[in-house]
Amino acid sequence: MNTKQQQRRKLNEYETVYLIKPDLNEIEFLNLAQYLQQLLINNKAQNVLSKSKGKIKLSYSINNYYEATFIETSFLGNGKVIEVFEKYLKENENILRYISFKKKFIYKE
Repeated sequence: MNTKQQQRRKLNEYETVYLIKPDLNEIEFLNLAQYLQQLLINNKAQNVLSKSKGKIKLSYSINNYYEATFIETSFLGNGKVIEVFEKYLKENENILRYISFKKKFIYKE
């Protein structure tokens, strides 16, 4: 197996948590959540799983918001997937904060 084939099979398990503005209506919220999930799938992420933890109170204000909707997303992917995903989260005005963690490395046959 050559190096290019090995690189294609290297996947990392990522978890991203992000806070969404609380004033989005249900349709806007669902559209945003669906778009984010589709963005991951279109960039070849696997095993995409998102969970909403509901609205939470913040310890301090973020952009004058004292509460936000907490979303947790886990998926398998390479560096390009997380790069595209984080770029979108950074640029979207409805996302107050986000952070991604690389949980573990997986070698896929």
